[in-house]
Amino acid sequence: MKRVVTVTMNPSKGDYAFETTFLGERFSVRRLGADGNSTKAWELLRRNQGEADAMGLGEVADHCDVGGRTITNRATQRLLNVVTRVPVTTGATLRRLLQVRAVRHVQKELGNYFNNNLVLFLSGMRNYDIAVALSDYTRNLSFADPVLQAGSPLLLTSLNQLELYARGNEFVAGSKPWRMLEGSLAALKNKRVAMALAKAHVVVGTYDEIRAVGDGNNLAGKTIITSAVNDDQLEFYRKCRVNLVIDGSPNIFDRVVSIATLEAMMLASLGRPATEVSDDDFTEIIDELDLKPRLLHPTGSFRNMRR
Repeated sequence: MKRVVTVTMNPSKGDYAFETTFLGERFSVRRLGADGNSTKAWELLRRNQGEADAMGLGEVADHCDVGGRTITNRATQRLLNVVTRVPVTTGATLRRLLQVRAVRHVQKELGNYFNNNLVLFLSGMRNYDIAVALSDYTRNLSFADPVLQAGSPLLLTSLNQLELYARGNEFVAGSKPWRMLEGSLAALKNKRVAMALAKAHVVVGTYDEIRAVGDGNNLAGKTIITSAVNDDQLEFYRKCRVNLVIDGSPNIFDRVVSIATLEAMMLASLGRPATEVSDDDFTEIIDELDLKPRLLHPTGSFRNMRR
């Protein structure tokens, strides 16, 4: 039996363990929450690598590939370096592939759904490939990176601006995730982004990012692109009257698992580290499993609003 353990920065109250069949093999899957404590995450990774065939690291800042340039998040890399015996992943590669496919899928299935939409990225650097995909359908892209990371009053409004920003701001890759910032400066940043969110048609971000700036006033009628949506998160979107949630994480088990967990399961099955697995390898598995995005309608109804 293959064993996969995922350590996440999210609360430990959501921990689980289950067994399943995946890619023709039996798997034991465990989730261990570090409650936002990087020291606890470090220790959980160290202690559990001897019992795993592969490990996932969830709810951390991914390394970013922006315009052909890789920006390493130093805090995430320190945690990844703890695991030396087995493959370990944040799920960044699989997340990128699945979410780009999700955009293409929705554009086709819902009939030019993204054409001319106003799209707000809460982290353009982390979601660069999604931005490139969406740029085929709309030029109205904005990125909150400089507001949330550097306190700028202005958003970026093009892929070229995002690439220039990423090139000149590698220092931000070692900082704490912006959702953990405290004090009045964080409140001001969130207020600025909340105002931009109110004007957008589509919002791209993690649940924590969206929750920090979104409510029933500025999320009503929006489309959200995210991943690994659980029941509690879907209830939040329902209360905020979100029109459509595009979840890049496929629903192939009896419970929602993170993309970090899913990629770790693929690495365990292949018996190779992430550095030795190509996009084509992952795409072959995605096609074999016929993985598709989840299209969730939080309010129970859906309006196909073309711009």
